[in-house]
Amino acid sequence: MAQLKSEVIGHKRLFDQWTQLLQRKQLTGSFLFVGPSGVGKKKSAWAFIQQVLCEKPIQFQACGECGPCRRVQLYQHESVLFIEPDGALIKVEQAQNILQFLQLRSLTSHRFVLIDEAQKMNASTANSLLKTLEEPSENTTLILLAPSLTSVLPTIRSRLRVFHFQPVPLEDMKQSHHFPDWVLEASLGRFDLLEVLNSPSEKQFRMSWADHFVKFLISPDVLTDDSWRDAIKNKEDLKQGLDLWLKMIRDSLFLQQGENKSLLTRDLSEQLQKIAALSSEELQFVGQSLVNLQKEMSFNKDPLLSLESLYISLKA
Repeated sequence: MAQLKSEVIGHKRLFDQWTQLLQRKQLTGSFLFVGPSGVGKKKSAWAFIQQVLCEKPIQFQACGECGPCRRVQLYQHESVLFIEPDGALIKVEQAQNILQFLQLRSLTSHRFVLIDEAQKMNASTANSLLKTLEEPSENTTLILLAPSLTSVLPTIRSRLRVFHFQPVPLEDMKQSHHFPDWVLEASLGRFDLLEVLNSPSEKQFRMSWADHFVKFLISPDVLTDDSWRDAIKNKEDLKQGLDLWLKMIRDSLFLQQGENKSLLTRDLSEQLQKIAALSSEELQFVGQSLVNLQKEMSFNKDPLLSLESLYISLKA
């Protein structure tokens, strides 16, 4: 067993703030942890909870060895209720479980409710918790996790103290994970993307879509070539492919300016060199067209027609 905080990469500023609240005995309230997925919000929340519930703290830090520290690390502490979506939503029944939990006599000096993906609370669920969030009982902390402020219902958001999580700095990620530099850079400070980017299937996907992009931009017979048409039939693959293409446009523009230190698609250097041969005006036009296509997809516009139109405009 150990301190959960030792497993968290980054976010020292936030832990310093929480430690100050602990020292001042100002933990009663409702907190909102917001930030991109994969940056450590949930792990940080559990580490903070362990810090508070530790019975043998050392300078307000969890010892990692006492009974409460061990139970928190196993997610089995009697003073912590963890809630996550049941399917697509956090349901009213789960909100009722929270209220029942808080009505019980606390067996410790403090208790927590940790709600993951709080943006998945619908209006009914949120309404049943409004009073509790605004005025939690003494020595009670509710922690809600969400990807952004705007993803949370305004009625909920206005009752919470917000703590912003930032992507983990590249240097911190390099010290904690031994991945190729391009993987660390392309992960954009998100640990959930590291394994995905380094998987053989993802590497094959990136290479395939990069080749499609080069062919689309350079080949004279794109309109009669069905290979790239087959690739865009899967909507999820297309979303991911468009995101990759936009990163390649970005990196190609950087290469044209002699900048190659911050490339997100460094593993596709051969394709980037070919794309960078286009003029910056052409690259910017393609980039804006791809952004428009991403927006159009939400309105079910046929992406094939949009890409064909883009190709014709590019060659005109």
